[in-house]
Amino acid sequence: MDTKNKSNLSSYAINASNSRIELNALLNAFNSGNFLEAERLSILMTKSFPDNYIAWKSLGLSLKIMKRFSEAIIPLKKSLELMPEDIETQMNLGIVLTELSAYKEAEIIYRKVIEMKPDYAEAHLNLGVVLKYQGKNDEAANCYRRAIEIKPDFAESYNNLAIVLQDAGNITEAEACFRRAIELNPNYAESYNNMGNLLNDIGKIEEAKELYIKALSIKPDFVACHRNLAQIKTFTKNDPQLETLNYLYESHKNDSDKIEVCFALAKACEDLNKIDRAFDFYAEGNRLMKKKLHYNIEQDISLFKNIKSLFRKVPKTEQIPLKKVKPIMIVGMPRSGTSLVEQILASHSEVFGGGELDALDRLVKKYFLKAKESCSIEERCRLITAGYLDEIDKLTENGKKYFTDKMPLNFRWLGFIMLSQPDIKIVHVVRNPEAVCWSNFKQLFSGTGAGFAYDLKDIYRYYQIYKDLMEFWQELFPGRIYNLNYEKLTQNQKEETKKLLDYCGLNWENGCMEFEKNKRAVRTASFAQVRKKMYQGSSEEWKKFRSRLEGLIE
Repeated sequence: MDTKNKSNLSSYAINASNSRIELNALLNAFNSGNFLEAERLSILMTKSFPDNYIAWKSLGLSLKIMKRFSEAIIPLKKSLELMPEDIETQMNLGIVLTELSAYKEAEIIYRKVIEMKPDYAEAHLNLGVVLKYQGKNDEAANCYRRAIEIKPDFAESYNNLAIVLQDAGNITEAEACFRRAIELNPNYAESYNNMGNLLNDIGKIEEAKELYIKALSIKPDFVACHRNLAQIKTFTKNDPQLETLNYLYESHKNDSDKIEVCFALAKACEDLNKIDRAFDFYAEGNRLMKKKLHYNIEQDISLFKNIKSLFRKVPKTEQIPLKKVKPIMIVGMPRSGTSLVEQILASHSEVFGGGELDALDRLVKKYFLKAKESCSIEERCRLITAGYLDEIDKLTENGKKYFTDKMPLNFRWLGFIMLSQPDIKIVHVVRNPEAVCWSNFKQLFSGTGAGFAYDLKDIYRYYQIYKDLMEFWQELFPGRIYNLNYEKLTQNQKEETKKLLDYCGLNWENGCMEFEKNKRAVRTASFAQVRKKMYQGSSEEWKKFRSRLEGLIE
């Protein structure tokens, strides 16, 4: 998501008490792009002239540009202590905090900038970005619209507004905003890529390919776009993209970029049946991603243990009635077939497919993980359930009676909502464990929620604690959870579909057998699979990597 700022220096801070020669050398180094030298000279200047805010600013900006964000905070803050009214430095501090995921701090900074300069379109844009990261999509959309009011030709705001609209399911309006962004800036590679993602979601694969190719013609080293294109094509021996990916792999030092390249190259090698080479790229990309996330599976083991301990002693609590719609939660391990199951249900005339919602996750974190201990578990469950039902009621369209939420990892939080809502439907999708574990390893997920997926040993341990927790929920709430076997669904489609509809309280409709014709947006890694007729064999694909998995499968 785009943010805007300026990073330049001028000599207006020079005064008689400073060394003009040293400061001019610093300014020349910075403005010529020699940021290592600018860093060195800035440090010298701050020692000689600790009250010179431009030296602190130069140090902070140099570190920011070199992506050493955590180091940039102190000098930028020091610069602002000396010159609080410097809006440019405020903006750059906000961007650094955003890069470090300190969204609330960044929000405070941007609001301060807007208070100082209400018509600063870039500040409204950046405020929208941090609000979006905090899940405040409506507020973010308002910020982007305000930025456009101030600056009608602001392509970045149209692009970011489109992303929020897409998240809300407003596909037509989102596409129009992407097209407007591209109209305003025909060389806007990021917007071509983003619109490609949108068209992918609604099944327009060939059009998406064209947009990715256009983005790469503008920005050949656009690694995220390379991976997006790799996921929807089949590589051939002399594919020119392969040469570019190999070059990017050798030349990129940044871990985040290399992760994207590794997963793209792994897909290419798998297409070309270079299995060992594919495994090596998957392994490297996963290793770098785990390092980036600082994931430790012991935290999840402890979390699951605490949840079980908490619910072993919970009495019955107040029941929260359903309102407009009946929720159907589809849970399981990621890559277990939850997207397929939702596509089947969403092809029924009475069902609205909500996709992967973060609503329950946010509410559990608010009322359980971060709540004061004085708040009872019964009260927490009541607040979580009431908040969740309110959110899905707002999202449901066309007066449909049922709403699907297919966030797989919601299996962690089932007790919090089942305790207060006896009528909610829970569909638990079960798939061959080897297939699930391998499919997680080869997938680069968006967001940070699937930290366990980037190490094979972590995946297998996570699978065990997932299985244990699901068994716990089924013992605690007997008969409330419907287990749907993915392999049986692919082998006996009509029979298993009928059982699924019966459990959910839905009448039979032939459309559920032709789910691939449903043009709803699907924003998961399975977007391509749900556009095809039911097929068998996907649970066997891990076997071609069997020789590299010895010792872990058992």
